[in-house]
Amino acid sequence: MRTVAFRVDEETFARIDALSKLSGLSKQEYMEARMLDESVVVFPSSRVAKKLLEYAQEIYIELLCARREDRALDESFAWSLLTLSEFISGFGDGEMRDIDAEIATWGREK
Repeated sequence: MRTVAFRVDEETFARIDALSKLSGLSKQEYMEARMLDESVVVFPSSRVAKKLLEYAQEIYIELLCARREDRALDESFAWSLLTLSEFISGFGDGEMRDIDAEIATWGREK
């Protein structure tokens, strides 16, 4: 066995950590697959569902804190939301909803 090591910044580490957890793979398995350009297929399971719930809770807490502090959310937060929505949509009918169009209709519903 050989060792491969590399350094990443905190944001990149957080992304790798989140993606590996949501995939249900270990960090090593996830990075090996991605570096070798292999597909990472996520199968719904109780373990993956638990990780999705934990990740959603982290995002919710960050939203609450940002609202309380009246602060804008950064690009990494937008990435987190998009990643979560992609994972969740993958467990549904496989189609992403047009969120912008859906939000635009909210004010018109009676």
